[in-house]
Amino acid sequence: MFEFIRTHKRFLQFVLLILILPSFVFFGVQGYSRFMEGDQALARIDKAKVTQQELDNAMRQRVDQMRQQFGSQIEARLIDTPEARKAMLDQLIDQQVVTAEIRSNWMVVSDAYLRDTIAAIPAVQKDGKFDLEMYQRALASQGLSEQGFEARLRNDIASARVAEALSSSSIVPQTVLEKLARQAEQPISYREQLFRAADFASKVAVNDEALKRYYDANLKQFEQPERLKAEYVVLDLPTVSKMVEVKPEDVRAFYDKNQDRFKSEEQRKASHILVKADKGTAADEQAKAKTRAEALLAQVKANPASFAKIARESSQDEGSAPSGGDLGFFGRGAMVKPFEDAVFAMKEGEISTVVQSDFGFHIIQLTGLKPSAVRSFDEVRAEIESEQRKNLAAKKYAELAESFTNTVFEQSDSFKPVVEKMKLPVSTADGITRDRLNQPSRPGDVLSARVIESLFSADSIKNRRNTEAIEVAPNTLVSARVVDYQAARTPPLEEIKPAVQARLVAQESARLAREAGAARLQALQKSPAEVAGLGEVRSVSRATAQNVPPQVVSAIARTSAGTLPAAVGVDVPGLGYGIYLVTAVGEAPALSDERRASLASALQRVTGELESRGLLADLRQQHKVKVLKTDFTKQDESAAGASKPAEKK
Repeated sequence: MFEFIRTHKRFLQFVLLILILPSFVFFGVQGYSRFMEGDQALARIDKAKVTQQELDNAMRQRVDQMRQQFGSQIEARLIDTPEARKAMLDQLIDQQVVTAEIRSNWMVVSDAYLRDTIAAIPAVQKDGKFDLEMYQRALASQGLSEQGFEARLRNDIASARVAEALSSSSIVPQTVLEKLARQAEQPISYREQLFRAADFASKVAVNDEALKRYYDANLKQFEQPERLKAEYVVLDLPTVSKMVEVKPEDVRAFYDKNQDRFKSEEQRKASHILVKADKGTAADEQAKAKTRAEALLAQVKANPASFAKIARESSQDEGSAPSGGDLGFFGRGAMVKPFEDAVFAMKEGEISTVVQSDFGFHIIQLTGLKPSAVRSFDEVRAEIESEQRKNLAAKKYAELAESFTNTVFEQSDSFKPVVEKMKLPVSTADGITRDRLNQPSRPGDVLSARVIESLFSADSIKNRRNTEAIEVAPNTLVSARVVDYQAARTPPLEEIKPAVQARLVAQESARLAREAGAARLQALQKSPAEVAGLGEVRSVSRATAQNVPPQVVSAIARTSAGTLPAAVGVDVPGLGYGIYLVTAVGEAPALSDERRASLASALQRVTGELESRGLLADLRQQHKVKVLKTDFTKQDESAAGASKPAEKK
């Protein structure tokens, strides 16, 4: 089979690029559906197509996955962007191309293998075994038919087999590997002279005319985005919990009715000596182990004070033997039943007879008792009060949420009605810009992207009305209103003169540093031996360049070893202009087996991906792919709402 793969390498490598199996995990396979045939086609592949509904489902799944990873507060708009939709459409097209190619060629998955694969999915197992009812119920919850899901899964398995077989049989050319390793590990010796822009600031002459010219030529740099000041009110559980009263008599009544909840179970402390004889041990070995245990029991009975010493010397329980067999305190259910039954039938200080369990033969000494007891009311009062406050707050929040929502909407000219009605504080935020729409919400930040978006709506800005109540987190509602608004503007020069001057000085300082550096570079290139002003010799390689700017590493690494010493000049962002005299290129150290394997793996991934991109482009032509929509900046209502959670009324 591998010979076939090697022969057809270009045909097969395309599967390395496509992520075939993210949807192999059972749940979240909405992308498998082929329903809604009347949906607008976004792309056509031979006789197949990718529909708007399929793209919406895929984006919904992506949003759900991100929220599972990073929390439910993450805004869908940060994930479901026009660029993300275009990338997702490309991925769906590539999946269709792979499907078409495999179906028209050679890969077949047997029914038996398909059954085994489905049966191994944990989501459709009950007590570790495949459950048909769970399988059918799971498919129904995703709107899938058995036939449709199994056909797509069969295709994915075939694709995965190709990818796995190809990647496991691929060979990285040794000469290429060695050359790349040498280039990455080769030590390069150099000396540096840095012309810092800050050192030239005092030489920059600035007058009003120069400032005006710079300001007029760079107006875009000084634009200030629109910004607003807002007030907002928050209804959340911590706020509501301050509104509820927990009655002392209710706390006491709860305690009296729930004694079992505050009851600690009896615990016992024991030590043991173990002679191992597992359940599957042969009968004669079992007999020998028991005889050995009985001999140890006789020693312990003769001198009970020696129990710990004998346990340390003779117990075969590696965990407890070093501590004299001490197992600490434990309750019922912590130990195997024969052991537990023996311990809970003993008196403190008593030594058991030989007790057999699945692990072998035990000699047990009961060394301590903690009788069952009910924690006092004073011990648990605060715990009960806290729980009751949470329960009352949750109930009251449910009652107030609807009132809060209605009040801020129906009396939208002011927060006064909702503040007086619910005794809520009014908070203020200033300097809010649209930039926050593209930033993820931070934990505890109630001004989420949805709130900011509502504040910047035309109605909020023009009429200064309350926004609707927006759920920014579980059990957290926010309404905001614009207090002051400033449109985008470019301040006059007089207003921002210090900032303009600072930028002009920085620009001119960098120019002077570059000119001085260029002159030094020219002189050094003519006379490499004139090293005055250059620093001590340093060494760097592509693989060990963490503390060297990448622009510098790239420039000195491109220097030819046959023309040394050689000087290069580099703009160093944020610092100035650097002169670098490369003096030597050393031999790369010998590759360790671990490093060679790591490089080979990385090279295989890179080359496979690059070749796969070309192959996918070829296959798109073969299967007559036609993309019907490429601009997702303006989405339909249905598409735009694909990943937007339903708003609560």
